[in-house]
Amino acid sequence: MSDTYDDLIDQAYNVRRALPDHPATFARWRQESDAYLAACPAAQIDLPYGPDTGQRLDLFPATAGSNQTDPPLILLIHGGYWQALDKADNRQMARAFNQAGFSVAVLNYRLCPTVGIQAICEDVTAAAQWLAKEAPTLGVACSQMAVIGHSAGAHLAAMLACLMTQEAALVNSELVYLGLVSGVFQLSPLLATRINDKLGLSPSQAEVLSPTTHSPPSGLWVDAFVGEYETAGFFDQHRALQAAWGQHTRLHHRVVASVDHLTIWDQLTDRDSPVASRMLTALEQRTATD
Repeated sequence: MSDTYDDLIDQAYNVRRALPDHPATFARWRQESDAYLAACPAAQIDLPYGPDTGQRLDLFPATAGSNQTDPPLILLIHGGYWQALDKADNRQMARAFNQAGFSVAVLNYRLCPTVGIQAICEDVTAAAQWLAKEAPTLGVACSQMAVIGHSAGAHLAAMLACLMTQEAALVNSELVYLGLVSGVFQLSPLLATRINDKLGLSPSQAEVLSPTTHSPPSGLWVDAFVGEYETAGFFDQHRALQAAWGQHTRLHHRVVASVDHLTIWDQLTDRDSPVASRMLTALEQRTATD
């Protein structure tokens, strides 16, 4: 083991170490994802937003009418510590939103160690810009966009919001909402974990790529969730986001009972679950204020 590892910090962040049955969860996700895809014949699969085979997304159109005249398009970003998993493991997470009248784009991005986190952030920005531009051709409305992410995907969602304020505004679309599930927003603790073996983060990169060091769009609506049974690191991350963003955004935070770092993400399949119902309520309230 390298001298740079801190075993206590690794325990606080290493999800696979904390949840030894994670392979069964990942296998179940893939089965449920395949079943949802089979039930959605109108889905558009593997749409390219860039030249690399990792730069692809799936579009699942709404399966019911919306209460809103122009519902936001939802961009859904999977987790996996920027180095694992796939949109093909996460298509079922569109279900609750499709049923409530929202179209959902389920994103893939290039993975570490083939590329670094900076490049992955650029992938997410490119995907959002591509969706905003191509929405009429794809048959969906996109005057407003909501971004929902899990774990590393929540980090990428938060970084997208920060980048939108700095350099790359969306074309013909407005970012109106973030749903951040069990996210990592301050990357410096990962430097002392085995997770960084594939990330290759330096201290300076960890600083620049942390949403807590950037300013989000003023007044952005944000919901942040952490599971009751998560390891200590994710509660630390939750508090760090509150401290950094609480005065700048309309931030609602919640500890979700009886779930861990993986099972909290399952709640997106059920529109009556605490996570999905809160997101749907926030989306309706947010767009009603415009």
